[in-house]
Amino acid sequence: MKIYIANKPDEIKTAVSEAAKVIKAGGIVAFPTETVYGLGADAGNADAVDRLYKIKGREKKKPFTNLIASAGQIDSACEVNEEAGKIIREFWPGPVTMLFKSPSGKQGYRVPSHKIALTLLRECGRVLAAPSANPSGSENPRDARTVKNYFNGKIDLLIDGGTAELGAESTIIDFSSGKPFMLRKGAVSAAEIREKTGVNINIIPVL
Repeated sequence: MKIYIANKPDEIKTAVSEAAKVIKAGGIVAFPTETVYGLGADAGNADAVDRLYKIKGREKKKPFTNLIASAGQIDSACEVNEEAGKIIREFWPGPVTMLFKSPSGKQGYRVPSHKIALTLLRECGRVLAAPSANPSGSENPRDARTVKNYFNGKIDLLIDGGTAELGAESTIIDFSSGKPFMLRKGAVSAAEIREKTGVNINIIPVL
């Protein structure tokens, strides 16, 4: 596993360039986001995604969140209504994950605000299957040292960009029923979403 320190602009440029090459070649990288450190693989590469499941120790019935560089990369088959659009405009880039209904099932998306994560997404030009960088059931990592301890020898590249700012997972809002409900409380509260967008988030799933 190659490790790149990425604090200065030239270090970030080099680290992101190398990480993008790994992703395009079907590899797996770890990198900081504003929430916690994440793993990333090309979501369009079935072999890479399969390897990601094995590394995480995660059941395949639990799909990964897709990290994207902009809302324009949301699958056109997803149903994105007006209320979802309001949240996207206010909280992306940022720590809010959105789940949408599609013919293939629920799809989750987030645009991260962390400079390294966002630059990597733009550099590689891929949608990334991107869970948190920890084995399933383990504590979420806020720093590269923890990621190294979890996955040394199992992933291809790690970008050490310091400590994740928030240290809390993203808030997950599920729009697959047409009405929004909070699937996971994270860095952004339902009250904050309501205050900034006027959208009322249901805490209990809509039946």
